[in-house]
Amino acid sequence: MLRLVGFPRRIARTLSITLILFPLAMAAAPSSLAQEFNARLTFMDGTAIDGRVVNLGEQACLVRVSNGDAQEFAVEDIARIAVLDEATLSPPPQIEVRCVDGSTLMAREATAQGGTLKLTGGSATVELESRNIDWVRLQALPGESQLAATWDEIVANRPTADILIVRRETDGEMRLNPVEGVLGDWDGEQVHFKFDESEIDVPVARVDSLVYYHPPGRRLSELRGVVTTQRGDRYQIRSWEPKVEGFQVTLQSGVSLDVPWELLDQIDFEAGRVQSLVDLEPTTLDWTPFLEPTGGAERLALLTTLFALERNQSFSGKPLTLFSASGFQGTGDRVRVYSRGLAMRSQTRIVYRLPDGFERLVGVLGIDPDVRPRGDVTVSIRGDGQVLWEGTLSGSDPEPTGIDVSVEGIARLTVEIGFGEGADLGDRVHWCEPRLIK
Repeated sequence: MLRLVGFPRRIARTLSITLILFPLAMAAAPSSLAQEFNARLTFMDGTAIDGRVVNLGEQACLVRVSNGDAQEFAVEDIARIAVLDEATLSPPPQIEVRCVDGSTLMAREATAQGGTLKLTGGSATVELESRNIDWVRLQALPGESQLAATWDEIVANRPTADILIVRRETDGEMRLNPVEGVLGDWDGEQVHFKFDESEIDVPVARVDSLVYYHPPGRRLSELRGVVTTQRGDRYQIRSWEPKVEGFQVTLQSGVSLDVPWELLDQIDFEAGRVQSLVDLEPTTLDWTPFLEPTGGAERLALLTTLFALERNQSFSGKPLTLFSASGFQGTGDRVRVYSRGLAMRSQTRIVYRLPDGFERLVGVLGIDPDVRPRGDVTVSIRGDGQVLWEGTLSGSDPEPTGIDVSVEGIARLTVEIGFGEGADLGDRVHWCEPRLIK
């Protein structure tokens, strides 16, 4: 399927209605947010808008833009919602708790009793079973220090028992001393700990961190997104449900937590459902220069490695850009910068082995604006030998070309860039935000 970038898959409708009528546009959402917030919405096609989120549901997000109008966007087409407002946090939490699914919770106070951890991060208290806890850091680690290096080594070597880690000064230098045993109850004063044949109560002031042992084999739910807060929490979620005061997230481990709107930092819908081609290593990369190089196959292989493909930058070493005569349908400047993508030359063939479970391949194609109006190429995208998309790109094209094709069930993806009408003159192709989507 071919589409211009100005007409993306998402549906954006200008409503021009008062805020009183906004809830009527969102049957799948709560009646309204208790607290609206300014945010930047980045979409799956790489475009972005800034506005004020006035309603957010599981299916749609309603945003008031700068002219006061409202636009409704399908959540499935949103990659990220990043809050632009800053929350006031005093004092910032210091205790860091890592869950078995990789989620991080920040707390000001923490205790454990009867296998349940109680975390206080402000006005709210969260209770977690120890089976869902990987480790608890009671003291902050200075970055790029020997303490940090020792800590990384401890958690990298998965324990066969619980670990109590004590911070102790030795020869004038602070060190971490891990001791294996069984962690018991602990509070703000002491940690009950069993090791060998002994049971002791260790003062919390001496404890750096606690690592919980879990037998291998536990299966977690599929990752559906990542939510971060301005407090420093990072939730790896399997589901979320919007509410008036905030929204409830369920972690991959099954833990449910409430996130108030005023603490929200970012919702990343890409996590778990998007794979960038930039991060996939091609199984084949072939390039045929316009003039055959001397030196044989070895020389050609070296030139291909050096010059056929660039990741996240142009062949000039600049950020990847695309040109739009309409200013991307009036949403921005005529030249847009992209942070992720591929730069390719004509006569290039790239083959990828696709991971399972992805349904769509999307991205934006165009000639490098620095060489316009030169550049003329053919583009062929095939899946398991079948044509998914074919077309031509020219430096005289007024708009870039959006790609959105099905790759469901496809294992082998082949991208070929061929000569157009001008041999290789200016044949520099930018494929911005090339992504696989579940």
